[in-house]
Amino acid sequence: MAGQDPSPYVTGYRKGFVMKVSILPWFWTSSASLLLVAAYAGYGGPSLVFLLMAVGLIMLQGALVQAGSPRLVRVTREWSPVRPTAGDSAELSLHIEFKGGLPPLWIKVHDPLAVRAGSPGEFVMLTGFRRHADLTGRVSGLRRGIYRTEKLSITYGDLFGWFTRTLSIEAEGFLTVVPKISSMPASGETGNLAGGESMQGGLPAGHKGELLRDYRPGDSWKSIHWKASSRRAGLLARVPEAGGPAERIILLSTDPGSYSPAAEEFELAVSCAASLLRMENSAGRRATLICGSRSDGGRSCGHDIEQEEGMNILAAVSLDAYIPGHSLLIETVQEHSHGLITFIIGRLTPEIASAAISAAARGIALEIITTGDKAWAPELSVDTIELLLHSGLRLSPRVVPIQDTELPAKGRSS
Repeated sequence: MAGQDPSPYVTGYRKGFVMKVSILPWFWTSSASLLLVAAYAGYGGPSLVFLLMAVGLIMLQGALVQAGSPRLVRVTREWSPVRPTAGDSAELSLHIEFKGGLPPLWIKVHDPLAVRAGSPGEFVMLTGFRRHADLTGRVSGLRRGIYRTEKLSITYGDLFGWFTRTLSIEAEGFLTVVPKISSMPASGETGNLAGGESMQGGLPAGHKGELLRDYRPGDSWKSIHWKASSRRAGLLARVPEAGGPAERIILLSTDPGSYSPAAEEFELAVSCAASLLRMENSAGRRATLICGSRSDGGRSCGHDIEQEEGMNILAAVSLDAYIPGHSLLIETVQEHSHGLITFIIGRLTPEIASAAISAAARGIALEIITTGDKAWAPELSVDTIELLLHSGLRLSPRVVPIQDTELPAKGRSS
């Protein structure tokens, strides 16, 4: 991430630029001139003189175009809307100003930033030797991301388009394409894997405002949660939440091992995280967003995170094996044991399943959203799956329901 402009949505300009001159036309026209001179010396004739003068005029106007290059070029890039959503289209306006020298007759602009963000990224305009040019184009199919400082090239030339010159100009600034919002179930409509309690506002039904932890000597017998304790080896006690509803921890795994080899479901995972963040902010609830990404220093956290800041983090997030998915879950459980952790992954791997079972045994309020076609990886053993089915972990109902036919045969891994 490079430094930001005063306005993050309008790119600036630089006085310096790199020029590239097309030499090949000079080779052909010079060769043609020499042949005409040799032909005239040997045979003479007014036709050869006319052809020689025509070639000379073509070379002269090419020399004027290439030698009279503008001394200063200013480019301003504007987007509308200023924060588009992935998959949408946006209007790109390029405002170009030429100072000094001879302004071009026509220009062709190639903008790699627009190409990376969507398409197209090439603009052609007949400027007619004007010093100000405004080019507008539609960039469709925008891809999620933050697109920062990028050089664009301006090519101009003579009347025939033979003698060209290309200016490579570094334009500062960036474009932010935020994730698409997906349809998420409202609070209290969350499902479970098997036999787990439904969730209301991130807490077990009937106990809103309470969390569970291991029973400690001195705790009241009335605080014991007998139903949850019956599924575990030890007793679990209710802990009243003084601050009201539990804070939601939105945990997004960026470990490629948590997704299928094609990683097609990663964009859906980012969309789910964006939807949850917007839902929590709209309801006025606290939210913390955690992503495993090298570009964000491994983890991106924010208590009471603003929606715009969170969207910027999700716009820039990408797959990165810097922090494995199970390590990210373990660290989050250790640091946020009193919040509702929503873990978003493509599929359950053996390591993530073991970490989730361990968290459930400690009474951690944990729900898992899987965005892949299958809820778990094929290498997950049947014994681990059975532990998951009886752990009380919550699974969002928006994911493909787990069917008995998906279970591997008893006694083997699949």
